[in-house]
Amino acid sequence: MKKLSAVVFFFVLVAAIGSSVCMAQQLPAPKTEAVFPGVTSVLYAGETFVFTTTVKLSAKFEWIGGNQIRIQVRTSSTPRQGMELAPGQALRIYWEDEDETLYDGTPPSEWSGIVLTEGGFTEK
Repeated sequence: MKKLSAVVFFFVLVAAIGSSVCMAQQLPAPKTEAVFPGVTSVLYAGETFVFTTTVKLSAKFEWIGGNQIRIQVRTSSTPRQGMELAPGQALRIYWEDEDETLYDGTPPSEWSGIVLTEGGFTEK
């Protein structure tokens, strides 16, 4: 009887360790999205980000540990030397889950921010 209980305990222990290892490997993978003019919603790591833009963008989302998501945005075409974006072009990045505007203004050639999913936004 002692051998049987030891074997059962061993299998329960292996199952518990195996399931915890599998759960630890379920971190969100980095994700890059093409964002076209208009309104685009992107779901990443259970959070919803809404882009309202007049220009094409590339948005990269990356889980950087703990409760932090890094968002990097680049305009798809960078203005040539001496040229600027046309007047009236705009970009708004809205974090729907926290009802918070992350960016609102003229589309930059590059922008980066860190979202603290438990505490709010930190611009970088």
